[in-house]
Amino acid sequence: MAAISLSGVASFPSGTAHTCDTVWQEFVLDPLARTVTVENRDAAIVLRVAWDTMGPPASAETPADNGAVGTHFSQVPASGSRVYRVREDAVRRNDTGSIFVAGASGAPVCYVEQAKGAA
Repeated sequence: MAAISLSGVASFPSGTAHTCDTVWQEFVLDPLARTVTVENRDAAIVLRVAWDTMGPPASAETPADNGAVGTHFSQVPASGSRVYRVREDAVRRNDTGSIFVAGASGAPVCYVEQAKGAA
């Protein structure tokens, strides 16, 4: 699997749909992104979400594209969505960072959208 780049977009909000697996899929965010919404389009399977430098404090496991899902992640319920704010220190550093999404099982479809606005 290769990382999916959402950086260098012409306009906001911008995003992409993706069929997940049970390993991390990396989505590289634009440095101007201030919020990221992860929408779970599956009616039965939970999504797992982790961050690198842009999101909530780093977890005990550092996620990697196509890497195994550890025990530290947040969840998006089936048919639900969750909005995450980009860390303020990442904004000050103008970081390009990533969010990682995986299915708890099967192949759920997610939609990852980045925006400039506040959550």
